[in-house]
Amino acid sequence: MSAGPQPVELPCKRFVVLAMIRLILFKRFAAFLAVVSSTTSSLAGDPPRPPVIAPVALPAPRHGHRTERLDGGLLTFGGFGDPSAPDRESKETWWLAPGTKEWKRRADMSVGRAFFGSAVDDGKVYAIGDGVEQYDLKLDRWLKIIPADRLPRTHFAAAAVGSTIYVLGGFGGREKLLAVDVRQTSVNELPSPPGFKKGDHFHCMQVIRGRLHVVGGVGGDAQTLKTEHWSLDDPRAASASKVWRSETPSPTGVWAKFAVQAVQDDKLYLFGDFGAFRFDATKKEWTRRTSLPFEIVMPQAVVSDGSIWVIGGNPVDEKRKRRRILLRYDLARDQWTDYSE
Repeated sequence: MSAGPQPVELPCKRFVVLAMIRLILFKRFAAFLAVVSSTTSSLAGDPPRPPVIAPVALPAPRHGHRTERLDGGLLTFGGFGDPSAPDRESKETWWLAPGTKEWKRRADMSVGRAFFGSAVDDGKVYAIGDGVEQYDLKLDRWLKIIPADRLPRTHFAAAAVGSTIYVLGGFGGREKLLAVDVRQTSVNELPSPPGFKKGDHFHCMQVIRGRLHVVGGVGGDAQTLKTEHWSLDDPRAASASKVWRSETPSPTGVWAKFAVQAVQDDKLYLFGDFGAFRFDATKKEWTRRTSLPFEIVMPQAVVSDGSIWVIGGNPVDEKRKRRRILLRYDLARDQWTDYSE
């Protein structure tokens, strides 16, 4: 008599191994698609995300200086430090390497600078004012590329589009709107914003979506803060109109002397003794933000990982003087945190 069909024992271990192999292959394929997507996005023209930087306070109090992102780290140079120093340390350069927590001294500029401008192009930093000096991080060397008589010395506004740095107003030298090509080492005059007069200075000037934006400033004659807001196409572009466009005025007069300035996601942020505002270039509107914890003269700011970091500056409050300023503004939460020492 037949015993009938016998139950078949499933090879469980084999199925488990096959499932694990499929899972591994799936994860690798997903990672491959992510890389392809990222590469395609980059090729399409999307700007790459800047590396995350965790700033630390400068070794000593400083204001009127410049701070630029360079090679994954931060470079700070110029400005005023110890009042008892012969040149107030206005030639000094400091470097915060990526992933480190300590600023290191680098080569000094050839001349002292304070309340000046700067920019980065093709891995080089440029100090603007009293001429132009170029800094090479690998060689640790400053090289003067444009003489002093072709640019203003101090209190001007500066912003860069690629290798062209635009300089407006200020004192000493040519007090107009100038286009400085750091690769060709040329300086050309452009039409100034409507209403601009000799002696106007401390404008807030930034680049948003390839356009120069000039906001506020101090009138040279009446010493009053302005609310005017103008924008200009990149003059290098073939389609540029080369005509200043009137933009929504700032809610109150603003100026760069007490201002923290930063641009993120097509939005301009201004914080200072005048208040705190954000300009949305898409909506063409200003909105109020949370003010600084305390007023600061001539600070510097960098944007990193969803935050605006304020590095240095001189507090107006006498009780806070000679502090190593370090503030963090959370863009999403509209909130300040004070890490000053």
